[in-house]
Amino acid sequence: YKHLLTALNLEQPSDVPLQTGLRLAGEYGSALRVVSAVRSALLVPKGFFQAEMVDKDELLEEARQALRSRVEYAGPKHLDYDVLVGNPSEVIASSAQRRGSDLIVMGAHPRSRSEMIFGTTATNVLRLARHVDIYACHRADPYAPVKRVLVAVDGSSLTPHVLFEIEHLVNTNLTAEPSEVRIVCVAKDRKPGPVADAFYRFVAASGLASESHQVVTGAVVPCLEEQVAAFDADLLVVGAGNHFGLTWYVASTSNRVLHEAACDVLVIRPDD
Repeated sequence: YKHLLTALNLEQPSDVPLQTGLRLAGEYGSALRVVSAVRSALLVPKGFFQAEMVDKDELLEEARQALRSRVEYAGPKHLDYDVLVGNPSEVIASSAQRRGSDLIVMGAHPRSRSEMIFGTTATNVLRLARHVDIYACHRADPYAPVKRVLVAVDGSSLTPHVLFEIEHLVNTNLTAEPSEVRIVCVAKDRKPGPVADAFYRFVAASGLASESHQVVTGAVVPCLEEQVAAFDADLLVVGAGNHFGLTWYVASTSNRVLHEAACDVLVIRPDD
């Protein structure tokens, strides 16, 4: 990763996404940009006869000052940062793609029932920012080293891409201590012969053949929860295809673990 974008929610007190972005930037020698989004509707409150009651420029400047103070408190004083105006998920995704970001770091919380239908900001950034990977922060200590990485694949054509990206990330990390990697293929079918064959073939062809790897069967998300707990993973890595419609909100495994995992989550997107 060479160009990171961290999305910080000024309405939340947590600076974990910012601190995680700083850690990742240090690990990979990456450029880091920090953004926060302000909804357009908040800048145009109206009174009687549609008269403006607040100064839009003043509110924007307050948001910039709030972001500036948090950036300067947590990191280098010359860090690139900006306040974006518009729908948060749309402006974050478009900013990442316009500036050539290859990773978006952001927070993700457990979803309410309505958010399972309409999506969270993280859901919609994942949907809109095609070809950009997403890192969701869940660990309480973002500066703690990532010692155990659990890579979850399904034996599909996306598997080689995920394995290649993880191999590359492990080899290009500038920190002294390498992470322990475990690769798990989750097969829904109780007779996972074809899936298992494809998985073992993909692993053998990758540079991760010496890492621990296995095939498990069952419902995907519960299996991943068990594997994360058993491995005591610091990071869960999954791939995500370019789905459309309601599948992003109700049926996407990557979207579910993005919000529900007990560790940080890295969602790897395909290049095409």
